[in-house]
Amino acid sequence: MLSSLETKLVDHMELIKITGKKGSSAPVLLTNDMVTAIDTVTKLRQQIGIDIENPYIYPNDLSRTGEPLRGHDCIRKHACFLN
Repeated sequence: MLSSLETKLVDHMELIKITGKKGSSAPVLLTNDMVTAIDTVTKLRQQIGIDIENPYIYPNDLSRTGEPLRGHDCIRKHACFLN
């Protein structure tokens, strides 16, 4: 269920739902610039070597299973160098 603010924002933004843990979904609002960027990445998938059947927008090209990058893992890996 969207809040009243989210309902108003949907008029100016794109609403998508992302599947989370245990099958629940979370609403995400995207600006027009974000939608354009995602569309560009999607159109260039084959040119940059991403399997067209891979369902993830930002797949991990180092993963043998094609699983997506995990943001918190990337931050943890690189944040330790800042100490």
